[in-house]
Amino acid sequence: AHVLIVDDNDMNRMVARKLLRATRVQADVAASGKEALEKTAQVRYDVIFMDHEMPDMDGIETLTAVREQPGGLCRNTPMVALTANAGSDMNAFYLNHGFQAYLAKPIHGSLLEATLLQFLPTDMIETVAEVGEGESLQIAASRHKRAIAVTVDCPCDLTDEMLAEAGIRRMPFYIITDAGRFRDVEEIDSDNLFAHFDAGGTAHTSPGTVEEYELFFGDVLTNAETVVHISVESTVSKAYETACSAADSFGNVYVVDSHQFSSGLGLVALEAARLADTGLSAEEVAKATDAFIDQVQTTVLVTSLDSPSMQKGMAAPMRTLVRALSLEPVLTLKRRGLRLHGFHASYVSSSFDKYIKSAMRRARHSSRKDALFLTYSGCSLEEQEEILALVEKEAEGFERIVVQKASATVAANVWMHSFGIMHIK
Repeated sequence: AHVLIVDDNDMNRMVARKLLRATRVQADVAASGKEALEKTAQVRYDVIFMDHEMPDMDGIETLTAVREQPGGLCRNTPMVALTANAGSDMNAFYLNHGFQAYLAKPIHGSLLEATLLQFLPTDMIETVAEVGEGESLQIAASRHKRAIAVTVDCPCDLTDEMLAEAGIRRMPFYIITDAGRFRDVEEIDSDNLFAHFDAGGTAHTSPGTVEEYELFFGDVLTNAETVVHISVESTVSKAYETACSAADSFGNVYVVDSHQFSSGLGLVALEAARLADTGLSAEEVAKATDAFIDQVQTTVLVTSLDSPSMQKGMAAPMRTLVRALSLEPVLTLKRRGLRLHGFHASYVSSSFDKYIKSAMRRARHSSRKDALFLTYSGCSLEEQEEILALVEKEAEGFERIVVQKASATVAANVWMHSFGIMHIK
């Protein structure tokens, strides 16, 4: 089938095309009524989706022009109005102005497919299963999709296997260096970043843009009815604010501020994925996930004071004193953000031992022992082995201990040469 999407907003056109990507529909786009007339003079479309409010020539004027176009190929093509003005009286309004139906923006994927099922010729439709008695076209169109997809920001520090097992998609973050912009995890890791710093280079981290989040959500929605997105702690990054702005373009994307980073963020995402499989609605999953956040325990032993979070979070005189006394800060993360929990004296490896014993005393009282994460940044292999041995000696009853290298985003923003322990309380 061949459809035309007419909308003066670039992102709306992109989202509509993304929602159709799972089908074999060919989607052309036009940014104005004038461009739509040029297209309909050359191509016979099966359905046209027409934005109502456009400058110069609005959707109603464009519909009239297409219907009266001399030699036009779409004078009888079904047209569907796209409008942000949803309401009970809108259907009659658009029918009276010559449209066959209307869709409210932001467009819902299953409604878009259901509309196509109404107006496409039957020989252009292949059904996976017959529409059951009493079943709506919307349900039939969306039956092949999963109800809820859980997504998470890149600095979740979960293994690829855990993400695949839980069915979680990861939204990219970026490391911007003087050599270019690189996708964290996929194109750069913390070891590469430290090598760049050692060579005198500079770098900063960034979440995707609003447009990139919209593109990401649109892609996920080709295979899901709704999305619950778990965002990195909002005081650490602008990702939550950006994701919320992108979610406004849809209406079926829910964004949760995890108040966590690194594998603590990963634990929140895993819980959201578990809840999504229980039959709850996306809104209920988002609310239950938010309630779960306080059960995640994240502490980090920082052995370097050079990360941006330590530069901003600790005054220069305090950093000088900490270095003079050979102290290493322990950070914790709660709803109020990243906070200083205490200090351990850094006499060679003794601080590792003291920090781990303190952290594991809390872990032993956990009622859920699915996994305990040891997430590290810039630690040597010898240090990793020492840390793991100390934790295994103290851990009791955990199903698995996951040793995970921190993403470049976490390493650059939170700790440069350190490790953290994350688990459910």
